[in-house]
Amino acid sequence: MAPLTPATLLLSLMTIPFLVALCLGQGLWQMGLFLSAASTELLRGDRLPLVEPDET
Repeated sequence: MAPLTPATLLLSLMTIPFLVALCLGQGLWQMGLFLSAASTELLRGDRLPLVEPDET
């Protein structure tokens, strides 16, 4: 394994916050989608189908 130079160490330390922010952003985005879907159901008061059947 190659020895760590200060530049390599600095670069690897700079990528850690980026990866953490990426994971947090992904989690917040998923939670936001879930909450927005849940809030529309709560506002309607019941679970209606998204597509209403045609009346014949």
